[in-house]
Amino acid sequence: MQFENMREFVVLADTCNYMVAAEELYISQSTLSKHIKEMEHELGIQLFNRSTRKVELTEFGMLFLPYAKDAVKLQDKYTAAASQYLERLKNTISIGTLKNWRETEMAKLTSEFQMRYKDIRVNLLNGESEDLSDMLDSNLCDFIFFREENCESKNGLVKIPFQKDALTACMPKNHHLAGCKSIKLEDLKEESLLLSEKTSLSYKIGTKACREAGFEPNIFFMGNRAHTLSYLSKGLGIALVFGSSFIKPLEADMVAIPIEQPIYSYVNLVYKKDELNEAKNCFLNFIEEYTTDGKPD
Repeated sequence: MQFENMREFVVLADTCNYMVAAEELYISQSTLSKHIKEMEHELGIQLFNRSTRKVELTEFGMLFLPYAKDAVKLQDKYTAAASQYLERLKNTISIGTLKNWRETEMAKLTSEFQMRYKDIRVNLLNGESEDLSDMLDSNLCDFIFFREENCESKNGLVKIPFQKDALTACMPKNHHLAGCKSIKLEDLKEESLLLSEKTSLSYKIGTKACREAGFEPNIFFMGNRAHTLSYLSKGLGIALVFGSSFIKPLEADMVAIPIEQPIYSYVNLVYKKDELNEAKNCFLNFIEEYTTDGKPD
């Protein structure tokens, strides 16, 4: 049985007049009459006594009315709940960030945004590069902070440069190259290298740069951040990564040496061009101010 028919029954029962009920419901009298007959057919019993000019409830109609009113109230409640939920969704933005990337900076950025826009909720999600791309495609994220080789916007995506990192060699302070202000990639020809996963941008750009410098990289290990840091702390190789913040947990014993003729990657804020609402525009305006102030490194 349709809930709207139930509502029409309640209004007609309260007014006892087809014309008045139809006007209140913004439907025609013939439509109202049709819906009431459909209900009676479905229930298998008459709801109204139409023998007089005034429409009156039958005995069963009077018995049925309280339940119909309860059903209408329940519909009103869940409709209101659904409306409130959808309204909250409009005021919620989901942001995907790279795992282990600038946690402190992202916490600060999110905190400042929420202080300014108290009615907008933020959901932060972490993932690897390929995960973030899929999350944006499937609308699980409204924005992602994504590491790429350039800042070129294409395929319906907009990219705002947020951070630029240079390829860096991280090594223990007692390494024979640790005292250099900068090094050439050729200096790493005989070194054991620690690299991120094969799918990562630092792996792809790092190995490509080594080959362009004339040698095949001697890869001791490639994998996640925790294992790379562990091997690095034991002096088992040099980590080739973007940015010096990678070694922050070990910075007392490590140094980050820049590569001559810098090779850069960019962390861009990426979003779909045609899917903006007021909350998303607020975040973009905030990011514009945030980056203009020069807060990201």
